[in-house]
Amino acid sequence: MSTLARAVGHPLSRSLADTASRPLSRAFATTAATTAATGHGTDEALAAARATVSDHHMEHALGVLTVGDARRFLQSSPTESDGSSKAAAEALSRRLALLLACHERGAQAAALNFSVADRTAQAIRDLLAGSRADGPLAHIPYTLKDNFATSSTTSATSADGSTWLGTTAGSRMLDHYRAPFDATVAERLHRAGATLLEKVALDEFGMGSAGFWAAQGPALHPAHVLSLVDGQYMPATSAALPLKPMRQHFFAPGGSSSGSAVSVSTGAALFSIGTDTGGSVRMPAAFCGLFGFKPSHGRLSRHGLVSYSSGLDCPGILARSIDDVALIYQSLAGRDPSDTLTWQFANAAGGASLLTGPEAWRQRGLRFGVPDEYLTDELSPQAAGALQTAIDILCRAAAATATATGLASAPEPGAILPTVPVADVLPVSLPTTADGLSSYYVLAAAGASSDLARFDGIRFGSSVPGSGIPVDNRSAYLGRNVRARIMAGVDCLSSSNYEKTFSAASRIREAISQEFAAVLCPSSVSPAAFADFAPEADHLVHAAPAGMADVLLVPTVLGAPPRMMYIHQSERDSSLMPSQHLPGVGSVCMGPDEGTPAEDAFTVPASLAGLPACTVPIGTARFPVDRHHPEGMTVDLPVGVQLIGRRGGEAAVLAAAATLTRAINL
Repeated sequence: MSTLARAVGHPLSRSLADTASRPLSRAFATTAATTAATGHGTDEALAAARATVSDHHMEHALGVLTVGDARRFLQSSPTESDGSSKAAAEALSRRLALLLACHERGAQAAALNFSVADRTAQAIRDLLAGSRADGPLAHIPYTLKDNFATSSTTSATSADGSTWLGTTAGSRMLDHYRAPFDATVAERLHRAGATLLEKVALDEFGMGSAGFWAAQGPALHPAHVLSLVDGQYMPATSAALPLKPMRQHFFAPGGSSSGSAVSVSTGAALFSIGTDTGGSVRMPAAFCGLFGFKPSHGRLSRHGLVSYSSGLDCPGILARSIDDVALIYQSLAGRDPSDTLTWQFANAAGGASLLTGPEAWRQRGLRFGVPDEYLTDELSPQAAGALQTAIDILCRAAAATATATGLASAPEPGAILPTVPVADVLPVSLPTTADGLSSYYVLAAAGASSDLARFDGIRFGSSVPGSGIPVDNRSAYLGRNVRARIMAGVDCLSSSNYEKTFSAASRIREAISQEFAAVLCPSSVSPAAFADFAPEADHLVHAAPAGMADVLLVPTVLGAPPRMMYIHQSERDSSLMPSQHLPGVGSVCMGPDEGTPAEDAFTVPASLAGLPACTVPIGTARFPVDRHHPEGMTVDLPVGVQLIGRRGGEAAVLAAAATLTRAINL
């Protein structure tokens, strides 16, 4: 099997493997050449790292390796505290091996078009020069969505010898932009010891749900490649494959954090930081079988984020385990003087205290609510089956702990999150949810028309030589999808449309927020009551209004990821004016996939209300390759469900995700 096929864990075409793969020895040779200037010992260190990769079968293990696994691998080497040169060499070898193995996996999957800028060579140079990292994420490789500003601490060496790492936001408008500072999330990850390997692709300015709209071309789903042979779709291993399979035969990875999802699912990184405006972390995570976590709006600093719609934008985390998500979240959260929204939350310092507290669910168990409105006709049987599986598992857990009154069990060794008893699974109602998508497209477009006004080629961005006219610059360097959304936002904010579009959408958003507040339990125990907790005060802990839940359990996406072929064929229909689709004005907004309702219909409501949400992988299901011919060939693709909590309730969402995941694994 080709190295590329091994890298992604599924059969891929021979021509793609020949194009993208390279022997591990060449990766080491390339790195050795770029690090020769670091001095004596480089060759020996790289040779030792190569042996470590081979001894631990890391090239293959990276497909399932978690941050927790990597931390144990790095910490299992002899400590350097005794000053032993042998211990120091072994520690260096393991750190190098982890970076190089991730780099090799990324190189093997390069045909999936997820990478924008690679700084692995700089990271290796830093290690060979004696750089040490401390913190909970020390030497853990990650990728960063290319709409976060990066400069000095996350630099790479460019072709002209200067040290910088660009920030393009997936747009030709920012091809040559050099940020003068690092985004807060990049700065905090650097402080936590994590190693940035690559900046990764996104839909231009985060506008898209398929990974299709990047300036460098679409990112591609790592799971399957399909080819049209005599009118039939066949596995990519078929001998009848064309020499150069076209990208439309791939599935889309989801967007807009497409590169983040692909980099983690292929093993090119152990986690990634994306952004979520209406589902842009959760959707690609669901399509690629990952955990995708969006905290409450404002919980993570947006400083240094190239905004799409600042009233909705939120940094998020993609990883392979829920404990990884929790560990990374602890490193990122906390107040930031550069983003006043972070000051609305009580916890100023972040860290482990983010996941502890006096919430009632820690004593009585978690209540899961299931809204009827999410069970729509558009939901695929596979997605509905994943939701039903999760409901059945939680109902069994609730039956087993019907009188759960003890504290949640302590985290298992190596785990960050506890397993919490399940108290109940109950129906709830969110009637305005059906209008969420229409409201979102209006508000997001309005935000884009304001936030992207600075990119005119004069204040920021590329300019047409000899023109100096903003409209020329925008026409030349902004993609059609971005221009259409900006114009839609201008249309919504115009005096003739404001009341029936923007004002109406704002009222829908407020109604959705109020409905969430009505069904999600507030924190029902004060810190003082919790500190004085005693059996006679048991009613304080267990009190919660009937019919209210701690977290909501809903689908993440409608079904399988869209096919690039159908996205390409319906480009002309993918940027409809939101003013045509508000309730009472027209039908729900349509997405780019075969004219079906947009895939982010289930992720948008939590974004509108600013709530924390996490997609949890349930497993895989058989999907038809072509939705138009469900009786034809089928493929295995990931399925997942989504958990939504009250504003500021990240601890409950993460604990619920851990509880559900461990119950599934049992």
